[in-house]
Amino acid sequence: MLLLLGLTACQTTGSAGTRTACGSFRAISWSKADTPPTQQQVRAHNAVGKEICGWGR
Repeated sequence: MLLLLGLTACQTTGSAGTRTACGSFRAISWSKADTPPTQQQVRAHNAVGKEICGWGR
């Protein structure tokens, strides 16, 4: 039952959930030593943050 409550809490949608997520996550950067797949994952993460949270605007 406790696990179920935790799962439903993660499914919060709407502006309150977006504000919570945007307040919790930040853009990340990579170094030249990171592999191309890691750099691609960082770019994808940052693209979502830019779209949803307005990072870089």
